[in-house]
Parts: sequence; structure tokens; C-alpha cells
Amino acid sequence: MRSNRNCLFFIIVLLGCTALAAQLLAAGRRYEYAAPGKARAGLTGGATATRALTANDAVLAKAYRFESAGWIYVHLEGSPHDIGYQHGYLLGPEIADAYAALSLQMTHNTQRDQKTGEIAQFELGLKRTKLYRTTDGIYVGSNFPSDPDVMRDDTSFDPKNMASSPNARHARWDQLVKENRGRIDTAMAQAFLSDHYDTYTKTEGANHRTLCGHGDASTEGDSAWGMRPYEPMGAVQGKVVDSKMAANMSFIARIGHPCGTNFDAAKFLHEHPEFNWQSPVMRDMNAGPWTQFCIGQTQPQK
Repeated sequence: MRSNRNCLFFIIVLLGCTALAAQLLAAGRRYEYAAPGKARAGLTGGATATRALTANDAVLAKAYRFESAGWIYVHLEGSPHDIGYQHGYLLGPEIADAYAALSLQMTHNTQRDQKTGEIAQFELGLKRTKLYRTTDGIYVGSNFPSDPDVMRDDTSFDPKNMASSPNARHARWDQLVKENRGRIDTAMAQAFLSDHYDTYTKTEGANHRTLCGHGDASTEGDSAWGMRPYEPMGAVQGKVVDSKMAANMSFIARIGHPCGTNFDAAKFLHEHPEFNWQSPVMRDMNAGPWTQFCIGQTQPQK
């Protein structure tokens, strides 16, 4: 599967999720790893705790950090998952320091924080930009800009083609927001991200035009995406956060289709052999449960 088209509306979108996830893994864990033949500098620059690696630390066994001439060096090794975990674990204190410094600076410079009730949407083009701000409203998005100038000067997108995925999904966001304004919470947001209503055909059924995108279930293509029928693309994860959770550095997420449907690569390729060229990299995508992640969390939820 490829592409991610998840859209959050009333909820603050988490930019920099990588840094947050890394901090979630690293917070509260400051150890020095002493492997045979390798000296490892402490994580805090002062007195450090040491302990032997256990079976649970296998992902960290080949990773280490040291400091020299004022620079911090990290050695990361393994799969993309392992490298990401190692990075967050070994640089946890620096990630926390950077977050605190940036938060302080941004709050000072803007005289705003999450307690003001203000939300914003920023559209960045190569030629034009647009910043929307409000303390009483909702912003929605679906992979194309709302500002006419950004749309005209930075895209070739046709906002009148309601058969295209971005337009159909934007229309669905508008419907849901209008019907539920004033009542939207994180549980409802999860349901929105799992929605399978097609505003173009006015029918229920997952496809590339639904908020929970399933290109692999679409009988037609979409020129706006350069998409062929049954193209294996769509929503591959969902994230939800409200202002209270953001203040506590927490969010709710689900890997896989937000609706919970699994993607079976072998079954898909058997039914659609025209995509066999993707077989070397195509994998199953099983949907996990909606899970809350919290700052300082070092163990998975039971």
C-alpha cells in the first residue's frame, strides 16, 4: 500500500510526530550501555547508570552513542523500525530539550499556546502561502489547498471535478462537520476517519473517494492522482488529538486502514495481477486497534 490521505479537522494536526514518538520511547530512560569492547558515553553528560543488556534490549544491542569535542555521535543499525527506536532512545534527553526550547520560543514569539482556543491551517506552495486562524471555527482538508491563489498558482487541480478523490472527501468533511458541530470529540473523530460514504455516487462503500481511502477497492481510476482502477493506495493510518491531549503530549492512533480492514497482499495480487510488479515490496497491512500514546510511556498498552 502507498500514500496517506488522512485528514483531521477540528483537531490539531500533530506535526513532528516523529519527534514525539521518539520522545515517547525515550522519556525517563537514561542508561549507559556497556557492551564488550566498546566504551559508551553516558546519556546525561554526568554520572550515568549502567546495566547489562537483556533479551528485551535486543533492538538496542548494536546501537550506541558517544561524545567527542562537543559533538554527540550515535551509531544506529538494523531495520528502519530498529533504527527509529534506537534514535529516540539514545537521543531522548536532547529531543526533550529541543521540544522545551521550541515550545518556549514559539509561545513567547506568538503570545499564544494551546490554552487560547485558537486553531490554524497553513497552506504552503512554491509561489503562494496562506495562513488561516480562528478561535471559533473548524478547518478541514483533503490533499489540496483551499486558498484560490495557492490553488491557481501552485497546482493544476480542478476544484469543480467532484468525481476526484480530494473534492469528494472535502465535501464529506463539510457534511460531517455541519451535522456534528459542537459535539465533535475524539471518539467521533475516529468514526469520521473510518467513514465509507462516497459523496459523488451518494452510496456507502469503501473506495478512493471515501475518507477512509481504499484505492484497492475502487473500480475506477482518478486522473487527479494519476490513479488506475484498483490502485493499492489509500489511508494507511489515522491519528486523533484534542487540545487537552496535546497539552499533555498524548495522541490516539491506529496503524492500517482507520476502519479496521486488513489488506492481504497475496489475495490482492491474485485478484489484480496487473500490479504484480509491486510484489517485491508489497506487504500485508493489518489494522491495529486505536491506541493512546502518552509521554513517558515505555511499555506497550495491554
